[in-house]
Amino acid sequence: MVQVKKAAVDVVLFTQQQRIEGKAYMHLGGRFTDFMNAPGGLGFVAITHAKIYTLAEDKLLYAIDLLNVNRNFVVMVFPKT
Repeated sequence: MVQVKKAAVDVVLFTQQQRIEGKAYMHLGGRFTDFMNAPGGLGFVAITHAKIYTLAEDKLLYAIDLLNVNRNFVVMVFPKT
């Protein structure tokens, strides 16, 4: 079994109704854009240590260990600096 080394990246992700903050895991040395546009898989982005906020009130709705977000519903995403 080959183990692929990955790096945790703090991300901010927006859907039409929520802002999600957490950690995404991409290949070590890879580009964030390539990670988001990667073909294959089920079309989901796994976010750990996820916090989900409303856009309108900026109210925390959930804080969960693992969240899978359908890529089709991502409006905007960027690495948090």
